[in-house]
Amino acid sequence: MKTGLKNVFPKSKRIEDDEVLSQIRSYPCTICLAPAPSQACHWHSKGAKGDDTLENLYSACFTHHREQHDQGIKTFYEKYKEKTKTFRRIFNLPDLDIWWEDEVT
Repeated sequence: MKTGLKNVFPKSKRIEDDEVLSQIRSYPCTICLAPAPSQACHWHSKGAKGDDTLENLYSACFTHHREQHDQGIKTFYEKYKEKTKTFRRIFNLPDLDIWWEDEVT
């Protein structure tokens, strides 16, 4: 039986910026430097209103993308925060926009 809730709470359309996604995929893995192409990964997921911006994306090999999903983004970020910041400086990428960074202990 259909309840019609899909129409009551419509899912927002996913907007992708193909140029930014292609740029991120052209980098090696942020964590282990496995060669490109990489997967474009979001710090703030699409479901959490994360955008396809350089401030919200990082490049990852399949292994590290899977690790991020298995551990959860906050644990993953805390584990690799320094590598991520160094990678972004080397590749001249903007600082991350991590709104929950102060919550990570």
